[in-house]
Amino acid sequence: MKGSGKRRTAYQWQISKRSDVIAFLSTIFPYLKVKREQVEILLTHLKLEASYVKKHGSVTPEVVESRQQVVDKLKALKWMDSVESVETRRTEAIIH
Repeated sequence: MKGSGKRRTAYQWQISKRSDVIAFLSTIFPYLKVKREQVEILLTHLKLEASYVKKHGSVTPEVVESRQQVVDKLKALKWMDSVESVETRRTEAIIH
């Protein structure tokens, strides 16, 4: 597929093992600014869930509910970030 030459090559990688996800996010956490709050919520949830499942060996309705709450929080934060980004661009356009 030919492009206009103005786009950069994009790469995608994936981590699927929970312990690897926790290790990766814990490693980058001190350097985050924009996504720090979202990663903090996710790390807290992943660590609690990992210890619960390790002790009890199964996923309960409470764990499922907790997962949904995390998803809802992350979606809300993502939405807030996008609204703030639009407002920032509008403000910068007015100033310039």
